[in-house]
Amino acid sequence: MKRKSQDFLEVLRFEGLEGTPDGNVPRKLQSPLFDGSEATYVILDTAVVNGGLVLFEDAEGFHGSLAIGEISGALADVMPCLASLVPDSDLSRKLFRHVPGQPPELGSLHLWPSNAALFLRSHAEPEALKFHLRRFIKPADVSGRRRYLRLFNPAVAFDYFSDLERSTQFMRCFMSMPEGPLTVIARKGGDAVSLRALHQPLPADRPVLEDLDLQALTLRWREAFHSRLCERLVRRGASRGYDFDRDMVTDVARKVMKAMEDHTPDDVPNLDDHMKLALVLLLLHPDAIEPVLTGPVMRNAHLGWAQRVDIVAKSYLTGLRRMNGMKVV
Repeated sequence: MKRKSQDFLEVLRFEGLEGTPDGNVPRKLQSPLFDGSEATYVILDTAVVNGGLVLFEDAEGFHGSLAIGEISGALADVMPCLASLVPDSDLSRKLFRHVPGQPPELGSLHLWPSNAALFLRSHAEPEALKFHLRRFIKPADVSGRRRYLRLFNPAVAFDYFSDLERSTQFMRCFMSMPEGPLTVIARKGGDAVSLRALHQPLPADRPVLEDLDLQALTLRWREAFHSRLCERLVRRGASRGYDFDRDMVTDVARKVMKAMEDHTPDDVPNLDDHMKLALVLLLLHPDAIEPVLTGPVMRNAHLGWAQRVDIVAKSYLTGLRRMNGMKVV
């Protein structure tokens, strides 16, 4: 265990953690998770496991989705949920169980490989905690634009707190409640970090995302996604006889990711959507890229992202084939 104090947080780091077939809590996490008078909660990221909500809704201490209104029903299987956690419960054993040789996403058997749990310690009652956490599902940035976050995914939280250069008002608000400070325990692979607020937020603090928050929340994910997108673009082009310039691929991939980053939880563009749009742009003259990305089809929020990409792809590829006899990529 490594202890470090920042300007606002006490940080403990744990290394060499492993899940086991019997689902015992790793020895290094037993005290941080269950010692003391605070209740232990777990935010369950239902979107990362096969079965989703069904895996958790019958668990003892299940408190329901963090979402409210229509979205809580329509997107129940992908929205984070809250549950109380006690030692040796069925839920606890499933969260820490890893059965080697079995598919990691098989949540009905084990949840350690998919890493679906962000742990919290708090004196707050479940409903008060849910009310607090809901403020951080889709917060606003400094321009007023609302951003859907995956902060309740433990790997995203691990990267966020690891990469954040200093405390921000968003982080200070997240880590504190009227009932007292939160302790957050996030795992990524065999490493985990435990964080606890040392002070109350400043009087003027609001849960508003600053540039530092956005960079820390998205930097590692965006770089990994960009790398995968570029590799697939190069391979797809080569398989169709196109030798795309690598610098051009890198630039186009970033522009496509930037254009498609404004989405809602139920309309998230996937890797194939990004690739289809990028391939079309790589076949166009460089001067045409920006007009396509800012054109009326791409700006039409009444269409889902897959529809927008499909319309653009069909329109421009049809024209390219007719004019130049080009192969469809």
